[in-house]
Amino acid sequence: MTKTPNPTPDPMSWQPSRRDLVRTAAGAAAAMTLARPAIAQAAFPSRQIEVLVPWSAGGGAAQIAEMARQIITDNKLSPQPLTLTHKPGASGLIGTALVADRKGNPYTFMPGGGALLAQVVVGESPVHPLKDLSPLALSAVDSSVIIAAANSPYKTFADVIDKLKKTPKSVTLAGAGGGAASWDGMLEIVSGAVAGVQFNQIPFSGGGEVQAAVLGGQVDVGTRQLSNAQQFITQGQMKALAIFDAERNPKLPDVPTMRELGYDVVLNLSRGWFAPPGLKPEDVAWYGDMFGKLAATPAWKDYLDKSGIQPRYLGPTEWAKFIDDAMNVIRTLYKRVGVIKS
Repeated sequence: MTKTPNPTPDPMSWQPSRRDLVRTAAGAAAAMTLARPAIAQAAFPSRQIEVLVPWSAGGGAAQIAEMARQIITDNKLSPQPLTLTHKPGASGLIGTALVADRKGNPYTFMPGGGALLAQVVVGESPVHPLKDLSPLALSAVDSSVIIAAANSPYKTFADVIDKLKKTPKSVTLAGAGGGAASWDGMLEIVSGAVAGVQFNQIPFSGGGEVQAAVLGGQVDVGTRQLSNAQQFITQGQMKALAIFDAERNPKLPDVPTMRELGYDVVLNLSRGWFAPPGLKPEDVAWYGDMFGKLAATPAWKDYLDKSGIQPRYLGPTEWAKFIDDAMNVIRTLYKRVGVIKS
């Protein structure tokens, strides 16, 4: 019997079997899986990035975050837009926890530094900056100052201490947050402890309120960062009685350091950046590179100079080492003044 040859299939009428469909889909999925790492690495960032500020608008962190966002945008340092949102509350802990919860998400970062470190040291933050966040970069170091209204009867920090030695708690001292877990609170506690006096500490929810209270005479003195107080000092509305730098600040050449006044305390507020934990190394490196480019722009240098902030760029690895060292300094200082029991 003559075998009839199979007819040549018509490619226009051929219908795939179920097995063909499964095999094709599996092959396509495998191809996509193999290609995905290269595509993801090349594409980041492929959509807008959120700058989540854990404090209210008007404070130091918010001002620096907005200025960084603007300069990054103007200089096209990111191929995607940066948007700014505020999630204030609990001295920054609420917003910080939100960032920490977005594990592996590279499309969010936050400003942060000294305040977060103090919170961790005293055990009031569930978020550890090295374990629960990804350190991206340090951009600057902000000087801390003790301020008073220009017409205040206190001409020097020594005048304040003399009054307190005669009458404990007779001088009101305002700060943002208050308590050992906030940066201003730390300045207040340490200032009183090293001088052997007790201030009447008045906590405010933000730095803007502190400055308003000092200018309005509702409080005698306050603790602030130079970046916030500089414009009021320059305009003659406010004066600085002491600064926590290791040496006199060129922006305030007539203001003595705490060390000069006999108190061995140096406390500068670090201004850095963090992202959620679990980021890919290449994404962390991208941020480090972006902030390095930000540090080199004339606009950023000019902003820091006018604000009295000291420029200091550190990449991700160096920033993480800085954080660890800074927490050890705070821990040692708090043990010295009795906030932390040995």
